[in-house]
Amino acid sequence: EPGSGEQALIDNFVAELGTGSSLSWTVPAVASALSRGGATMTVQADESVLASGENPSTDEHTIRLRTERTDLRALLLEILGDPSHAEERVGRAANGNAILSGISADVISIADPSQQSRITFSWAWADVEQGDGDFRITNVLRPDDGRVWAVAGHAIPGNRHAVFIASEPFGYVGGSTITIRLGYESPYSMHVFGRVRFHVSPVD
Repeated sequence: EPGSGEQALIDNFVAELGTGSSLSWTVPAVASALSRGGATMTVQADESVLASGENPSTDEHTIRLRTERTDLRALLLEILGDPSHAEERVGRAANGNAILSGISADVISIADPSQQSRITFSWAWADVEQGDGDFRITNVLRPDDGRVWAVAGHAIPGNRHAVFIASEPFGYVGGSTITIRLGYESPYSMHVFGRVRFHVSPVD
């Protein structure tokens, strides 16, 4: 759990999400998007990625982003409804729900690919956490413990947002490729996000 200093940062961060006054979010270009389970991953004009076609019981989506920015600390995961989903909900399950079991990320220098590192996320916040069990967003920071974040996509319409903060700044001079893996490992079959978009920002 975060200490008092981190909690103040979180509180400020969450407050600013609505106004954007102190954050400088940008949307990185998507270089590639793959589904381990064979879903079709299509990059949209707004740099979101839409999953369609196959919907396996469990999956992992690997999305590679490109950015020129440095000193990044924040990653915003935007989960979007889409007309191709049931009632334009955020999940691909029959009832429109979805879970996330883990998130991990690596960053590689475009100028010198021998420079690379794992991004360690130290905390997370989400605007919706399903309330009928342990479905907190912080569960995804430990991808292998069997716990998940559930987004109540079947019960609450609208998009979802999750913010992840890295323990160290990331982003190489000359540009970076950021590889993000979204895990969907749980007993809740086919509960994957149907359309996602990422934003990055420093934390001042």
